[in-house]
Amino acid sequence: MYELCEKEVSSADFTLENADLTYWVRLHKSWMHCPSSLLNNGDTGGAFYVFHAEHAHDYLRGDFLFCKKYLDDYNTCYRLMNGIEDADLYAFKYFYNRQKKRVKRTLRYVRPKLLERIPRVMEAFKETNLSLILQKRCLQAALSDGVWYLFPRRLEKLTTTADEFKEFLEMEGFLEMWDESELGWWYALGLWQYGPDCIQTFIKSTFKDKRSTLMWMFLGAHHWFLEKKSRREEPDHSRRGLCCSGVTYDGYEQDELVAPISRDYRIWTTRQFIRKAPEYGVCRDLGANVFNYFVLHDLKEVDAMMCILLEEIIRSPLQYLFEHAISIAIAEYQNTEGVSPLVLDEARKFGPKLLRKNLDLYTLIGEKALCSTHK
Repeated sequence: MYELCEKEVSSADFTLENADLTYWVRLHKSWMHCPSSLLNNGDTGGAFYVFHAEHAHDYLRGDFLFCKKYLDDYNTCYRLMNGIEDADLYAFKYFYNRQKKRVKRTLRYVRPKLLERIPRVMEAFKETNLSLILQKRCLQAALSDGVWYLFPRRLEKLTTTADEFKEFLEMEGFLEMWDESELGWWYALGLWQYGPDCIQTFIKSTFKDKRSTLMWMFLGAHHWFLEKKSRREEPDHSRRGLCCSGVTYDGYEQDELVAPISRDYRIWTTRQFIRKAPEYGVCRDLGANVFNYFVLHDLKEVDAMMCILLEEIIRSPLQYLFEHAISIAIAEYQNTEGVSPLVLDEARKFGPKLLRKNLDLYTLIGEKALCSTHK
């Protein structure tokens, strides 16, 4: 594992401009909510760690908003996981050079299989005093970096099979590490990547009923909303702030989760999603998923369901974010050829209470009927 040698690197090698950028990269998106950002955004030079140890209290104004504690944990976890990466990824391989007709020994970038890597991660935890929550986020970071094990950008790059994912979940003591909301994260990922057959048994053994299943899986879901059209840039939030890594393929459908439930179930779950989102929601696209799977579920009831959704979001501390996510889903719906017009009468009364007057949600409920852009 990599150890910093302070004799070789000093804080003099690190400027305030360097510090500002490095701290911003670590603080602009919480890796506790988006674990993959730990490995994706954590790379930096050794001089930063010396600077942080010597000057962090001055630069960060002590423990203002717990930044110092957060950054200490971030650095510890990144260096721990990066050490595992170094041990895992490089292995000697032999390859045959056809032109020179000889076998050459070379160093190649190689990753072990999922079930080979987990024991190494768990063994590394024994050498630290990391809390359980940090250990769990390290595991999520290692397995969901969007490059190799789970939800790679291109489907042909997927290296973990459905059977391997199931065997991973069945590892002794693994499921007991997580609470219901966290298991919703794992099961939602498995459903999207591998389909219902992969995780149905786990769902039935974990959640007591359909309502719990819907609540925790939707709150824990990433990648369930895939834009077909490029997202417009928000003036106040850059593309890097989005929490789902870009993929080029559709996952398995989640329709069967919603299809059998009654209207009362849909109303109850919609309210629970919005109310629990500040504490348990993990994805910026939750509002888009609620709109697609619950509001659009029955176009005869779209006005009534939109009223329930809007009634909840205007009371939520995440209203600003929800309006954006729902607006994206509305734009996707409008750009789908042959869709029915959305007639909203009662929902129009919520227009003055919306925060973002320039988005598609406000435009939609401000009109009596809004048809698809393609007829």
